[in-house]
Amino acid sequence: AAGASSPPSPFLPASCQGLWNKFMDPAWSNPLTLDINLDMTYWGVHTGHMPRAAEPLLSWISRALVKDGRRTARETYNIRGDRGRRETSSSPAHASSYFGDDGDDGEGEDAPWCAHHQSNAYGRATVTDGVWGVWALGGAWISRQAWESYVFWGDAEALRLRDYDMLKGAARFVQEYLFSDLEAYPEGWLLTGPSQSPENAYKLPIIGNGGSDTNHGSNESHAVFTHTGEGGGDELTIGICTSPLVDNEIIRELFHNTIMATKVLRRMKEDKALKAGHAKEGNRRLDEEEKEEEEEEKRFLSSLQNTLSHLPPRKVSKRTPGGVLMEWLEDYEECCPGFRHQSPIYGLFPANLYNPLTEEEEVGEGGGDGGHEQLLQQQLLSRGAERKTVKEFWVASAARALIKRRLDNGGGSTGWSAAWLANAFARLFDGDSAAEMLARIVGRYAGDNLFNHDNAWNSSVFQADGNFGGGAAIAEMLLQSQVRNEIYLLPALPSSWPSGSVSGLRARGGYSVSIRWESGGVNAATLTKTHNVVWPSSSLEGGYDTGDESSLKVFFWLSHQSKDGGSSNDDDHERESHGRSQKNCSAAVGVYLVEGGDIDDVAYGEGKQRAGKHETFQKGKWLSVKGTKLRGMCYVTIDRHTHPKAGDHTDNIESSGSITDQVNVLQRYQLLFHHHM
Repeated sequence: AAGASSPPSPFLPASCQGLWNKFMDPAWSNPLTLDINLDMTYWGVHTGHMPRAAEPLLSWISRALVKDGRRTARETYNIRGDRGRRETSSSPAHASSYFGDDGDDGEGEDAPWCAHHQSNAYGRATVTDGVWGVWALGGAWISRQAWESYVFWGDAEALRLRDYDMLKGAARFVQEYLFSDLEAYPEGWLLTGPSQSPENAYKLPIIGNGGSDTNHGSNESHAVFTHTGEGGGDELTIGICTSPLVDNEIIRELFHNTIMATKVLRRMKEDKALKAGHAKEGNRRLDEEEKEEEEEEKRFLSSLQNTLSHLPPRKVSKRTPGGVLMEWLEDYEECCPGFRHQSPIYGLFPANLYNPLTEEEEVGEGGGDGGHEQLLQQQLLSRGAERKTVKEFWVASAARALIKRRLDNGGGSTGWSAAWLANAFARLFDGDSAAEMLARIVGRYAGDNLFNHDNAWNSSVFQADGNFGGGAAIAEMLLQSQVRNEIYLLPALPSSWPSGSVSGLRARGGYSVSIRWESGGVNAATLTKTHNVVWPSSSLEGGYDTGDESSLKVFFWLSHQSKDGGSSNDDDHERESHGRSQKNCSAAVGVYLVEGGDIDDVAYGEGKQRAGKHETFQKGKWLSVKGTKLRGMCYVTIDRHTHPKAGDHTDNIESSGSITDQVNVLQRYQLLFHHHM
């Protein structure tokens, strides 16, 4: 466990080598690296039912990294949280619009803070390690762990007392860090910079040759902060840039998490006031201070939403073949097609900014500034009111194309890089490809003791994140819960795992989950609601409304998902699987809810109907994303308003300290699946 790799201190998280470092001068100084490695180390702690393992990380962030990060924000960037309103309604020149001219001095608990790509036990937040350190969103990235901890366990007190300030402070830094360049980008986009797409680089002509590799302005503006790499002749290899895709994805996730956390704490305040008798007919009587506080919150949330609307959009590269996501703001020529970092797919994993489900057979490749607009018209599978717009759903295909290009050119070249790809393939519901990455971790990047080694150096360099990231991928292949009010059972089960079982995994929203499967399809699952988690929408529509929490959609698969998805959409298409022939999409399924609620509806593909305690439903249209047909995918909707049977008490509640005290009602749902071939 990640917690076991930490020193015996409540304040130090796991480093690259953890407790197993034996050197006085270890590789990379045994750092806490914020542009992937530290976050990866903790990807699996909550799904794996180890909440205490996350405490050293969160304590270190709040006690050390945030503290030095506030100083870094002030002294390196002159960002204090006191910048006045500097925007117009059409094109903000600066994002810090919520703070008035008499804002605070930046010394409060939620003062702006930042960190760069590498830290240490003392919480160093400053620029370090050459050009790769010129990247100010390391703090914004690692602060995602604060929301992850809450959304699994519902500890609103920890969110209020410690974790919210790190989220809000990181968001406040970003608000002031962003700028606009209307001459170069008249669209009014808000930009980061100087920045870089972590540790990657692109090519530009050498200054003086008269060439330019950008659509906006001369190459000289990009070459001011350059380092020369392997590019020879008339080329430079350059890392420094403006607004790479990863920056925008980090900001999107950070702002969404901050909006949701703010709603949770407002709901908490409202509930306490109601219990204390400060309400009449459901309406609070606010004193002037409380009213001012609430208005400030609303201004803050509105400013976040406004900033989100001015971030540069995702694009598909015209220069790079294959329909890949464009890594940089400009369509540069990449220097390393098989680069180990997968930063452009941050929105797919570890974040959840887009989802690969569509109704179309293929999403297509799109093309740069204009071609992808047609893709935005793809129709989606309707899964309730809480749904992203159609604009988000072409992106998963472009992310998959980028992954393919990386692998075709030698990507996944370290254990941790392969672990990142395994998790990404799981999010794309591609179990066989995820299993290939796991096999690579064990077969290529593991020693005799299965410790992960970084092949970028030599076989003696141990990196714990590859092990932890691989373990997280296994859990992600069996269970996903990143979409609000939705749980996916066996979303990326590989054909090499035909039968098995797992118990004790955790899903966001406060659930403990056990699953049993045979012949590649789920047979039974038990979902136990053990913790109350208020999980609001990140939308500002409806004000502080935390949204409908009355139903839970449980998605499940009836058969293995092929990596290539096959070449036919024929329902009678046959394939060999573990020595016997199966007909895909030809099975009817009986779903039995044994206890704890009602099945509200069932769906297979686009078919949907009302249901009761038991329902059998038939095949429907394929659900697919380019390269991956989601064969046999169904869902049931469970009405969570119905309480479980009498006598189903808290003996099933998993102990997790004070969080357990928040549980009012244990809700257990047992689903049995009967396959009719």
